[in-house]
Amino acid sequence: MDRTIEHSNLLQLQQQLDQEIQRRIDLENELQESRLDAEMIEAELKEAIRLAEINHLEAESAIRTKSQFLANINHEIRTPMNAIMGFSELLMEASVDEDTKDMIKTINTSGKDLLVLLNNLLDLAKVESGKMQFHKSHFDILKLARDIVKQYKSKVDPKKVKCMLSIDEKVPQWVIGDESNLTKVLENLLNNAVKFTEHGTVELDLSCIRNDHKEAVIQFSVSDTGIGIPENLQDKVFEDFVQIDGSATRRFGGTGLGLAICKKIVHYMNGQLMLESQPDIGSKFFFSIRLLISKLNETKNDSIDNGQIAITEQKPLNILLIDQDIDTLNHCREILQDLDHNVEMVANAKEACDLIVSGINYDINFDLIFMDIGIPMVDGIFPTNSIRQSCKTDPTIIAFVPKGQKIDNSIIDELDVNDAISKPACKIDLVKQILKWSSIPKE
Repeated sequence: MDRTIEHSNLLQLQQQLDQEIQRRIDLENELQESRLDAEMIEAELKEAIRLAEINHLEAESAIRTKSQFLANINHEIRTPMNAIMGFSELLMEASVDEDTKDMIKTINTSGKDLLVLLNNLLDLAKVESGKMQFHKSHFDILKLARDIVKQYKSKVDPKKVKCMLSIDEKVPQWVIGDESNLTKVLENLLNNAVKFTEHGTVELDLSCIRNDHKEAVIQFSVSDTGIGIPENLQDKVFEDFVQIDGSATRRFGGTGLGLAICKKIVHYMNGQLMLESQPDIGSKFFFSIRLLISKLNETKNDSIDNGQIAITEQKPLNILLIDQDIDTLNHCREILQDLDHNVEMVANAKEACDLIVSGINYDINFDLIFMDIGIPMVDGIFPTNSIRQSCKTDPTIIAFVPKGQKIDNSIIDELDVNDAISKPACKIDLVKQILKWSSIPKE
């Protein structure tokens, strides 16, 4: 009897052991399958990462290629367009009949429209590729606002639309920021407001949100009583090439690029472009940005206008002059050396690049570069590009342009410079540029 029980227990133990062995074999098989699955997933993940990196590199390369292409054709397109507009303006002044004058005016207007489109495409390419230039300078923000509003007042019928300006008294007159890109944004917003408003008002408003005497947070808003934008379409107006209403586009024109570029530029200036709008009532575009307060607020305005601007307090700068005209070089050098600045002179961009590189080896950088726009390219590269590539930090380049040539944001963008002055340069112009671009805090 005992042996029977013992035998039965042994059988049970054997069965349990067999079951445990089988369970462990099954677990081992499952574990092996899991390992294979994990290895397969890891391999797929690595392949996905590899493909993503390839796609990312291809996308970056495509953006660079597009941007380089647009940059290369920039000059080639602008040159004939400027010629078309320049000669058409001359023809409008000639003795021709009214019908011919109207046709010439149409040619000139169409040329200007094409240049606006070109500028928008180039700005979009620059922003997308991270090549948008952001340069800080001292500037009179009150004058900037007045000049922009004055420009658009001439584009509206004063009997139907009033173009107005409102400035908070707490807004400081002189600030440090990106004058060129701020102007570009405000002009775009005002252009849209004027375009879509047939009756009522268009207003640019500057309000000071905060001012601690070192920096100010200023809100810019452009409001109108135009056609307005439905709430469900308001986010779309900031997308590239998007226009909310095809009928409005046919009626008022446009490419759907202006607001997209404005939003991106404001973002780079650490702000956010916002919109409030109601159909048939109007729209308000607004944003706030931080601007440093310039010490020029402590200087009398007439002293600034006359160039008598704290010359004795200006620390000596390292200044590079580039011009093929030896008389221009000697003239500017005498003025700048009288102001105790260190001046180097070269005749072309190749010599400038060599001098910049040799200076970097001795830890010497140029604070300002004055360059004639007529100097030749270096190995097929525009002078400003070759000079910027040679510098350790992004240089401040001021262009010398022929006397009588209009100086505005379009010519500054075309030349890829920070600013421009007419030749022959006088002492007041040189001092104003030195004051404007020196003592700018580096980020």
